[in-house]
Amino acid sequence: MLHNTIRSLALATGLAQTNADVAAILDQVVAQHRPILEAILTKFFRAEITPENTFNFERELADELRKVGQQTVEDALNTLEGDQPERLPHDVHYEGGGYRRLKGKTANRHVATLFGTITLYRLPYRYWHRVSGERCIFPLEIQLGLR
Repeated sequence: MLHNTIRSLALATGLAQTNADVAAILDQVVAQHRPILEAILTKFFRAEITPENTFNFERELADELRKVGQQTVEDALNTLEGDQPERLPHDVHYEGGGYRRLKGKTANRHVATLFGTITLYRLPYRYWHRVSGERCIFPLEIQLGLR
């Protein structure tokens, strides 16, 4: 059986995000996007009030807020496994087979979200019997419902 959830593993191994971790993620995202948001607002306030300028303001703001959401989702998902792979299980069982955790995270650069495509860094687990040709599994992706 694949360990119940990455979240329960995180809680059991002390990898759960604290309020400080959440604040750090948000601070980083807001700091990166604040200058652009300020520029959008400043441009709107300095322009003549017209339907066209109002529409352009809303469109630019929506585009930037989508980027804020995209980065927030990416940063949140990439913290779920933590930065210490050795704190996660070395071996897991999934669909009748045993899998062993590999050393480093690999990137899946094609994860679609409501905010756009993100890159997810996740730990691969290789089938115990390499010669079988079984592909690696990614417990985090399984838990997130990615196929």
